[in-house]
Amino acid sequence: MPLFMRDIRNRHWRYTSNRDGFEKPKGFVDMHGDFQKASRQSMEEGLNFFYARDFEEIKPYIAARKMINDILEVYLDQGVITPSGDYYGVRPNKHDDFVDALFMMKEHLPDTLERQVHCYGIGTPWLNVEQDLGMSIPSDSSKAQIETLERLGYKNGDQIRYNGKFYRDAFPDGDNQAMNDLIHVCFDLMDEADLYMQNNKALYCTLQLVGIENDFTL
Repeated sequence: MPLFMRDIRNRHWRYTSNRDGFEKPKGFVDMHGDFQKASRQSMEEGLNFFYARDFEEIKPYIAARKMINDILEVYLDQGVITPSGDYYGVRPNKHDDFVDALFMMKEHLPDTLERQVHCYGIGTPWLNVEQDLGMSIPSDSSKAQIETLERLGYKNGDQIRYNGKFYRDAFPDGDNQAMNDLIHVCFDLMDEADLYMQNNKALYCTLQLVGIENDFTL
């Protein structure tokens, strides 16, 4: 099976030795097609080396780790409100990444969220809210979304405009059940990922394995 690597930046790469267009084609490709040369440096940045059939097999694990490390955040400054009125706090400029990650782990989501992801782009829109962005409330927003806008301090008449409310005021004792459920799923998938990589570990992953024992170019 193909060799995969998870690096220190939590990016996942598949080893390739026949990529066209490169003078020295030995390297690593991520799931978006980005390429980096196989070198001493790239190997030393590898945290885990393991075998998998393809990216499809491990993409829920990639998405879960990305959710926890790069996307989800417990605050009201930026976030996403789904048609059911559930709120998920995200880091700046991560709204699209949030949705992309949900699609990657769709089959593992709580039922309500999975159904909403399945219908994404059809009917009721998902609302992106940001501290510094004001806009009119879309006419096709659901009643639950409008109620959540008010709860979060984002409803100002017919406008979405943040009033500086704190997360703990909107969700006393952290009772944002939808986000808590998603975080729980992510940690479960991360535990599965650790077990998967352990069970499929590349036991002899050295510079020689990828054929660069004499190539120390960075």
